[in-house]
Amino acid sequence: KSAGFSAYIVGGAVRDLLVGRTPKDFDVVTDAHPRQLKRLFRNSRIIGKRFRLVHIYFHEKIIEVSTFRALDAGGESNVYGTIQDDVQRRDFTLNALYYCPIEGIIIDYIGGVRDIRKRMVKPLIPLKTIFTEDPVRMVRAVKYSAALEFRLPFLLRYKMRSQAGLLEGISSSRLTEELFKILQSGSSARIFRSMYDLGVLRPFMPALAEALKNDRDGYRARFFATLEGLDSTIEDSMERHRLVLPLVKDYVEALIKE
Repeated sequence: KSAGFSAYIVGGAVRDLLVGRTPKDFDVVTDAHPRQLKRLFRNSRIIGKRFRLVHIYFHEKIIEVSTFRALDAGGESNVYGTIQDDVQRRDFTLNALYYCPIEGIIIDYIGGVRDIRKRMVKPLIPLKTIFTEDPVRMVRAVKYSAALEFRLPFLLRYKMRSQAGLLEGISSSRLTEELFKILQSGSSARIFRSMYDLGVLRPFMPALAEALKNDRDGYRARFFATLEGLDSTIEDSMERHRLVLPLVKDYVEALIKE
């Protein structure tokens, strides 16, 4: 802002602050283009091809900075717009809030604060396209609902049940990234329960969904008890391989018994 650009904290950090949680990280959005940011901050690098972002390094933390995205990019990913355009590119209203800590104001174009007060996960993108554009939004919606104990509207749940199979076409790398976010959330037991109930778990992790359905020797109860144990001890610094252990422990034990 001191260089003449606008800049806001955006997304999950604003949502977490409003519900009384401590954000794990802070994302920033600005009207400065990536190369302008690179000139402003020596401790930064430009990443991404589909849409360029800038990672700025501060005291072993990474601040992810994006430029306002155009609403209609005409097939081009790196086309920049205004804050009014950018808000329409967000997935859910609770992620479409912009906070200026210098002025102490929240900019809310779409009723995101209202929906957070109502404890509701409301889609910002039309239901007919929200999951066909990006099926991973189903996982994100369940994660927000379960972790924050927010309500999923009936039509959104119906759409998720009917289109859950779209997740089968998502790359394993993207699904793995979402898996680790779930395991690091401190709410993994609630999230996995909700994914299973909504039919989202089967295309996400087919073997796990099948094991929970068969429930041999009380597998389901053991599995969720293990996740609850993980949730009670989760730390931001936990290595990823340690996070995976609770996920596979009961499954491997069941295979050994067979």
